[in-house]
Amino acid sequence: NVKKIINEPTSAAMAYGLGNVDNEEERVIIVLDLGGGTFDISIMEVSGAVMEVVAICGDNKLGGNDFTDKLVEKFITDNGIDTAMSTEDRNSLWKAAEKAKIQLSDNGIAKIECAINSTLCSMEINEEEYTYLCFDLLEKIRHLTIRAIDESKYLPEDISDIVLVGGGTKLSIVKKMMEKMIGKELQYTINPDEAVVRGAAMQGAMMENNKDLKELVMTDICPYYIIEKTNKWIGDDEVKTANIFIEKNTTIPTKVTYSSKYYSGIRTVVLYQSEDKHGINSTKIGECKCIIPELKEIGTVMNQTLSYDINGIIRYEAHIPSVNKTYRATISSNGMEVDEDDFVEVMDVNVSTGENEANNLLIAIADNLYAELIGEDRNLVANAIEEFESAIKINKKTIIKNARTKLEALIKEYRG
Repeated sequence: NVKKIINEPTSAAMAYGLGNVDNEEERVIIVLDLGGGTFDISIMEVSGAVMEVVAICGDNKLGGNDFTDKLVEKFITDNGIDTAMSTEDRNSLWKAAEKAKIQLSDNGIAKIECAINSTLCSMEINEEEYTYLCFDLLEKIRHLTIRAIDESKYLPEDISDIVLVGGGTKLSIVKKMMEKMIGKELQYTINPDEAVVRGAAMQGAMMENNKDLKELVMTDICPYYIIEKTNKWIGDDEVKTANIFIEKNTTIPTKVTYSSKYYSGIRTVVLYQSEDKHGINSTKIGECKCIIPELKEIGTVMNQTLSYDINGIIRYEAHIPSVNKTYRATISSNGMEVDEDDFVEVMDVNVSTGENEANNLLIAIADNLYAELIGEDRNLVANAIEEFESAIKINKKTIIKNARTKLEALIKEYRG
């Protein structure tokens, strides 16, 4: 029963007490999250009880495991080992490299010993050699950090605090690089592996109105461009372009609407999240199939609306005014479909204006509730919405009243 989703860097910042309601000093903090397989940077503005995320950057293919891989690769090269080793030997080597990685941070030097194909092999390495070995990984972290700071419109000297999250930030070569780059002491008083969950526990306590904690106001942003890829003709050449629905680093929740004309036929709107506004580095997150009617005039108007809520739920709607048809797709920002069906078609019916507005408002409230729930709770709300919309189509007052009463009771049950 999910009550709220909180951004990991925000949660970590809360654990460090950076959202201290009694401290009105305005600060800019940077949260570095280097886990096993991903790296994220968040820039936040903090003032008293208000914490606002202003920029996010990251790489979902860069993590602490890559620093272990560097040791494994060097060990294989130095000992002339055939890369087609057994799974058992590779696992043993990986564990030895992980242990050496920790030793390098603790002692500045490490030795790897591992039996490969029944032959004992070894390698020694110091921190200076390891820094050189991981130069490309460190450069990625440095580049992404600078990019996040640039997008936040601040300068490195404006950063007040640096918070470390994730086991990868325990690496001494990472810590030294960050201290040198920003020139600030690192916040390392909490185990990086525990910072996020501590902050989440604090958020849960606040939602339970724990008297020992004061409420914080937190705002988040959309970490990617949300786009639709399109093809346009420039002369005789067909060029791929991107239609941007939501700009990167837009404060959420947000909602945008666009109107365009399209020719009749089946149109599938495919949504992507992209690191760049041109859609070069993008990932498909969902799609919506729309049937555009054939009309006498050239081109049919379609109003497209995209909303992004605080829980990372994206809702796309395409409305065709000429035939009163709306097509919907609801997805999470990681591409998981959250509608029971891939596509849901909703038709407006001929009812009085006041009643229609009341019905639309109730459906909108239910839709927001649906986006906040998971599992069986979500299915219950989805079924009630579908029943209410079906009743509106039938357009019989008794059926509509019964369906509305059921939906209102369900909303009251969850919202109180």
